[in-house]
Amino acid sequence: MVRAVASTLKGEEPAPIKVNPLMSIMLRVLKLGGRKFITKIVASLSGKIGVELRELSRLSSETAAEWSLSHYDEGGKFRTLVVGAPSGAAAHLSTMLKAPFLTQHFLVGVRHPHTHPDDVERIVGYGLKAAEEIRRRDRSLEVIIHYDPVHDRLLSGRLNTIRVKLTDLPESYRRFMDRRLEREATILFLDVKYPWKQLVLDENIHLQVGGLGGIRDEEYLYGSERLDRWLREQGSQHTGGWIIESYDVKELPESEWGTYPGLKEEVREYAEENGHNFMVVEAEHPENISEIVAEVFANKLGGGGRMFFDCFTAIDPKFNITTSTIPVWMPFNCHDSYEFAREFLTRHRDIVGGMILFTLAPNFIETPDQVKFGEWVSLFSEYAETKVVAVNPKLYLTDISHIYRFPKEIAELSVKWYNPLEEDFSPQDVMEYLSGN
Repeated sequence: MVRAVASTLKGEEPAPIKVNPLMSIMLRVLKLGGRKFITKIVASLSGKIGVELRELSRLSSETAAEWSLSHYDEGGKFRTLVVGAPSGAAAHLSTMLKAPFLTQHFLVGVRHPHTHPDDVERIVGYGLKAAEEIRRRDRSLEVIIHYDPVHDRLLSGRLNTIRVKLTDLPESYRRFMDRRLEREATILFLDVKYPWKQLVLDENIHLQVGGLGGIRDEEYLYGSERLDRWLREQGSQHTGGWIIESYDVKELPESEWGTYPGLKEEVREYAEENGHNFMVVEAEHPENISEIVAEVFANKLGGGGRMFFDCFTAIDPKFNITTSTIPVWMPFNCHDSYEFAREFLTRHRDIVGGMILFTLAPNFIETPDQVKFGEWVSLFSEYAETKVVAVNPKLYLTDISHIYRFPKEIAELSVKWYNPLEEDFSPQDVMEYLSGN
């Protein structure tokens, strides 16, 4: 999300994953192997990504913030800044406002010995070592071990997904705002309330089992018949969910998308002390931010137009701006995102133009909350001519070529449909929309 915003502000094509020519050739060859072969290769390669435990000694709120800022050029000043919970919608909003995005959340993958993906206690044991190493260096960070044995099943046996969230305002963020904000600038804070039941492992160290999709937190923790049936299909004898009974359960902001307390209050204080306007966009779910962005964009177009339902990290905000295409970001390719898209189109039929584009990020495993490709096509086809971007229907979910085809196809469409917006967006456009809804 940070790279997408920074690239767009510099006038470059966003590329969340850098793919060199050799990698493109390798991905094309892998695609020829079919679904099972691709899944096997992706699972084995998951142990190669991420960092070693010892490397976490370099991670702190300052090094995380400096990584975020390293993507922005030194240069002129900004009249708007967006801070808070990351999402594709946050990236679209930032680029619409020509504003940098300072994220609260950071992700690091930490390698561990190959373990059965359902061995929750052993995997969490590795994760707790990583979390304690991070907290030893910087006690201001909120650390979440994000263990998803369904959507991230190919990763969880080899890699711990650790998210850290800022609970105060890093000095590097302060210095950036001192240097780069105009006088009386506007700081827009994205506060996403989306909750998830987590296990309390230690002070500011939590375990989240599962994540946003068509499976809720309690089903992950305590299990269900459909999860047990799915696990049998995966060749696993595990049943009954993935709770660790020795820890307390507490409802907290969701790991991936939810805003953790602390940073908002410090950013507000900074704005007041430095004469900046401070505005908060509150949302119960990250999809609410997506709907706000789409409607504000449609209003600027004068009522509606072509739409692009992008997905997860498969986003290119520059495309939407340069082609006047309404962005509607979906968190993932599962049933809840399908329901969001369906309800959005039902409510906003009046702003649907002559075409709906959509893409679906692959996750290389069929899950119980998955939606078949044909169902997506049927949904969007009810409302307009439909065009799928960078998805091979025969390899849906395991379409590894999506990594390099998405930026390539988007770049081609950007040239074909070049029609940049004539009017700039402002924070007032957002706040006026919110005050009227």
